[in-house]
Amino acid sequence: MRCIICNSNSSMYDCIRDYEYRIPHCITLHRCDTCGSIRHGAIPNYESIARFYPDDYFIHNASFREGSGRLFSKLKDILYGMKAKRVVKYIGKSGNILDIGCANGAFLKSVRGLGEYNLYGLDIKDTGIDFKKESITFRKVAFEDMLYPYDYFNAIVLDNLIEHVPNPSIFLKKVLKVLKPGGYVFGTTPNFNSIDRIMFGKYWGGFHMPRHIYIFNHGNLEVLLRKTGFEKVRFPVTLNAGSWAVGVQNYCRRNKPRQKKYRRSLYFPIIGIGFAPIAFIGSMFNINGVMDFIARKPESK
Repeated sequence: MRCIICNSNSSMYDCIRDYEYRIPHCITLHRCDTCGSIRHGAIPNYESIARFYPDDYFIHNASFREGSGRLFSKLKDILYGMKAKRVVKYIGKSGNILDIGCANGAFLKSVRGLGEYNLYGLDIKDTGIDFKKESITFRKVAFEDMLYPYDYFNAIVLDNLIEHVPNPSIFLKKVLKVLKPGGYVFGTTPNFNSIDRIMFGKYWGGFHMPRHIYIFNHGNLEVLLRKTGFEKVRFPVTLNAGSWAVGVQNYCRRNKPRQKKYRRSLYFPIIGIGFAPIAFIGSMFNINGVMDFIARKPESK
């Protein structure tokens, strides 16, 4: 299969295992010979992808707010709060906002109190949250199968999402259609051209195999966004050191058996806090393991 970004051939890159949840797959990755994008050698469909998420997937289970997970969730809430203010800065105090891959709805809850918004959440798994109580319209479905009106949303959020979909090009074209002219997409995704990927190798948190189908860098992601119709692409700096923390955890647990129920390590949030300045500086030079991106749908002519 040719690259969805530049239509070039790809070469086999490596076989990466799941060092977090120990899903019994060793995924063979391919790397584009031209733009450097990374993808699964065999692209799975959503039915297969759903099986990559065990019942104790961290964001879906109670440990997310227990023990060390409680501190981690507070750090995530801080990041969500910063992202929520960024969204408000771009779209104003009212509008329709869709969070694709919303999990437990944490981001939508962060933006709710900042203006008069209609909030929509979408995920391929139901986390059991009472979204109606939170004034969030939730659907358990793949975005590609959801029939939203065209030119409807002021903002669409893809928080650690674009790397999980079978075809990011088709996905982004639909995102463009359901955004209002002048609307924005806000995203977060791993950066393959990062210093922590070089340091941790196969244990790098950004791989997150087999759940990450594609992995980008700043250059090829910008090409993909512009190719699918977006403009004014930018990559703001971030304090997100999540890939550093997962990399350390993967390395420390590399020879240990799978936990009966997955939990973050006690040191996980400490690493996230400690490496936040490094993440900030790294993102200034496009070498942090996590990159945020913003792009706009052109105004109607």
